[in-house]
Amino acid sequence: MLFSDRDQLALVLLLLYEKLEIGRSSFWWPMIEALPSDPGAASLWSEAELVKLEDPTLIAEALLKSQVCKLPLCGQS
Repeated sequence: MLFSDRDQLALVLLLLYEKLEIGRSSFWWPMIEALPSDPGAASLWSEAELVKLEDPTLIAEALLKSQVCKLPLCGQS
């Protein structure tokens, strides 16, 4: 695993703070604005999109989840 859950939470909190509290005056604003508003779940991405991640572990996890979510219990077919 590249980042721990704690690292990911810290990043999310930092982004929320920068976007919601500091806003346009934030040094990070141009990068925050470039982020997609809804990237969707990686398990819903095409294989071509997944390859762009360039991380075999993430690709494998996304492909595995995409297969699991095709089961009736996920509400998708």
